[in-house]
Amino acid sequence: MVDMFNNDILKWEIIIRLISNFSYIFRVIIKLTCNKSVDITLYLTIINRVIFAWFSIGGFKLNVENNNLEYKKAESQLPTSFWETYSAFANTDGGTIVLGIDENNKENQIQGVKNPIKIRDDIFALAENKQKVSHNVLNSNDVEILDIDGKESKLILVTVSEAHPSKKPVYLNNKLELSYKRLGAGDVKLNNDDLKYLISSSSSESDNELLNGYDESDLNHNTIDKFRSLLVSQTNNEKYINMTNRDLLIELGAMKKDRQNNEYKLTSGGLLFFGKFNSITDRFPKFQLDYFERSSSLSERWSDRVSTGDMFYPDLNVFDFYLIVLDKLLKSVKDSFKLDENQMRLPVKSELEEAVREAFTNCFMHAYYDSDMPIVINAYEDYYEFKNPGKMKVSINEYIHGGSSVTRNSTIPTLLRRVGFSEKAGSGGPKLFDTASKLHLKLPEIYTDFDKTIVNLWKVDLLSSYRDLQGIELDIIKFIIENGSITKNDALEILSITEYQFRIHLTNLLEAKHIEIEGKGRSTRYKLPANSIERVHQIKQSLKELENSINK
Repeated sequence: MVDMFNNDILKWEIIIRLISNFSYIFRVIIKLTCNKSVDITLYLTIINRVIFAWFSIGGFKLNVENNNLEYKKAESQLPTSFWETYSAFANTDGGTIVLGIDENNKENQIQGVKNPIKIRDDIFALAENKQKVSHNVLNSNDVEILDIDGKESKLILVTVSEAHPSKKPVYLNNKLELSYKRLGAGDVKLNNDDLKYLISSSSSESDNELLNGYDESDLNHNTIDKFRSLLVSQTNNEKYINMTNRDLLIELGAMKKDRQNNEYKLTSGGLLFFGKFNSITDRFPKFQLDYFERSSSLSERWSDRVSTGDMFYPDLNVFDFYLIVLDKLLKSVKDSFKLDENQMRLPVKSELEEAVREAFTNCFMHAYYDSDMPIVINAYEDYYEFKNPGKMKVSINEYIHGGSSVTRNSTIPTLLRRVGFSEKAGSGGPKLFDTASKLHLKLPEIYTDFDKTIVNLWKVDLLSSYRDLQGIELDIIKFIIENGSITKNDALEILSITEYQFRIHLTNLLEAKHIEIEGKGRSTRYKLPANSIERVHQIKQSLKELENSINK
């Protein structure tokens, strides 16, 4: 959410009042869950914008600019720097530009805009002008004129959505070099590597590059033999046994015909997947794959490591690394005993193994291999961390819901699916979240920004993650996890504590932000604070239950 105000209590009071209108929140939830193409952050931005319009800005202290918020002085005209921020937001994560605020003027920050209609019309006109900006991300609802209490001038809120990967980079004045990204509170010009990355990411064929000067001698034939053996066992098709390596590579798409001269050439994905390490680094100089087993994220020491190019693994490619590390990951999954709601034993190990494999596989399918950042997999005692270069090409909302898959690569995913290491496209996200929910584990954490993606897959249940709590406070959290929320009466009756004890422990939990308040008066309840990922998953699960009840 774009956070414009630093008074958290007042901000949440406003939000509670806003969403108390049932018809409004119902429409938001329906849109959020049914329109899978729209990121949850857009709806949160909309709510924030309504709050901003509903209440007088004069009573609030403005927060400083950040990744998703920019103030600009625009008393009589649109500042030229507006379009730099527009480009930066469109190329990064989107954001809100507030026109009419001079953050540097401490005595008169909220100056407003004297001619808001003209400036609004100028914004729309220039956004459609290809000579000014390469792509328009604005629609009619994204520019809003707001009243300022006690002033004739207005504020203008401009919501800039992140551009679709196929439209990036968004640049200015017909000059590719005038492309920007958001870094903290500033707009920074994209360097050559950034531009190459965005241009490459605009296609799903980045590993289909036809390589000149490479041939079968650049490939590890032992790797091809391993793949062939798996392919035969998966398909029960003996035709692959006697195929030449060249014919096999052509059928798999690792070699493709150059339509300019009708010669078959090795693809970049084929080189990454089957290649000799030295040949791979000739094309991808920063190629690096790392796996670590550590006791915790605070520990610099590792108990096991697999790394491309080191003395123990001098000739690793993607597939060899994949086979070695997948075996280690699956062996690290411990079996445990859990019961479902019908008191039937859950297959914890097999379910978690499948989720681990899916998260691991996604790293290679969506990685940007020209990056100077490595693919890194960390296996900790309580969770797995999967980190790959390249921003996720679908929203987190789409990832959780599933069904939508926009890969950065096409060759590597195809090769992995041919030997059964990946299920159908778009199923990875739902698998991770459904497994965590089924096994009562802490939900996965997804982080994606301009050039990297991190997925944390937890092995522990949610209660076990509260290591700083004990006694009554841990009992309160346990009750909330099992029942969704807790009231004062619940605590007094079920936990057998006094009202004084409840207030003391409640204050501690609120201050530590372990819980949040919902409702007022007798309807007051206390819940776990849910981030956007958890909210989407909860809504998704609720709709599943509703759908099942209707279909009975």
